[in-house]
Amino acid sequence: MKQKRSLGESSFDVVNTILLLTIGIITFYPFYYMFIYSISNSDLAAGGLSIYPRGLTSLNYKTVFRIEGIFHAAFISFARTVIGTILTLLGCSFVAYGLSKKELPCRRLMNRLLLMTMYISSGLIPWYITMKAFGLKNNFLLYVLPGTVIAYYVILMRTYFEQLPASVEESAMVDGANYFTILFKLVLPMSLPILATIAIFTAVSQWNSWTDNLYL
Repeated sequence: MKQKRSLGESSFDVVNTILLLTIGIITFYPFYYMFIYSISNSDLAAGGLSIYPRGLTSLNYKTVFRIEGIFHAAFISFARTVIGTILTLLGCSFVAYGLSKKELPCRRLMNRLLLMTMYISSGLIPWYITMKAFGLKNNFLLYVLPGTVIAYYVILMRTYFEQLPASVEESAMVDGANYFTILFKLVLPMSLPILATIAIFTAVSQWNSWTDNLYL
């Protein structure tokens, strides 16, 4: 038997639906605006657009596709985003899992040194010299290796790992599982929320990054 909803519950659903639709439209509209602007005549669109394109044209896309190396550049951006995100998740997971173990020697010192890197920066010139010394100039690895371990992400992961039930790992160790098995088969599957959050942050950062490419 279907339960009858109260007036308050129905009103809440209506308000909630309207609110979410409004937020969705506000979020989607900038992307839609960029699209209709890209297929509009630039002279006509200079006066502003609202919903429909003006002077429908594909000239803008033809101009972009004529740029030499545009597809290669897009491939590099896509590759660094995917590979860089995967390496960052793996690297930060390894470090964070190790630092979450109280039996790790010098654990407190390592945590403090990791935290110091967030407040102390060597500067651009030492960074450039270091990257060049490691052979990362004019090298694709420049895009993905330096960001493999990021202190802020490590701290987020370590905090999340420390909140997981210790009994799960203890049971796995009794069954003969080692640290790598526990990390990949238990800890990481239980840490999908923090992994997804860091993956989004890393992917956006990789896609928007251009200074490393400019300098090296």
